[in-house]
Amino acid sequence: MIRTMVLCVLPVFCLNAVDLLPIPDSVPGLDRNAKTGCVNGTVSFAADLYKAIDGGAEVYIDNGFCAGAFGGYLLNGQETCIEIYDQGSAKNARIVYDSTTTGEYRFLKVPLICSRIDTSSPFATIFEGVHDRFFIRLSRNARDTVSENMLVRIAREISKKK
Repeated sequence: MIRTMVLCVLPVFCLNAVDLLPIPDSVPGLDRNAKTGCVNGTVSFAADLYKAIDGGAEVYIDNGFCAGAFGGYLLNGQETCIEIYDQGSAKNARIVYDSTTTGEYRFLKVPLICSRIDTSSPFATIFEGVHDRFFIRLSRNARDTVSENMLVRIAREISKKK
């Protein structure tokens, strides 16, 4: 397998993955200081991505991975995990989006380049979308309309950041 090295050089005024993590006051009921089982922190190197996430790092690395930001929150008492992957370009982020689908999903009208709810899991609600050069995954360990609405609310908040 041939690996391509992508150099991510962005002007200081550009958004980075951490900038997209929502601040607690932006979404009512969101608690960033809670202890969760979600991955937390940032990743700037491909080798560290393997350590941070539970499988699937290759799809990000092979498609321009530059950095990642991860946060665990409680939203109205329910664990909510936020993963944001800077893929270097909107094209690369879209390739990751297209590569990670289970094939069971429903598209959503959220002001992102593209977005969907993965409907394959009977136990979790998973939102995936693309915002500029970022691939975004939001998840909650509950499969219900309330969880979907909460994730859409977070996605809308992320979409406001330019």
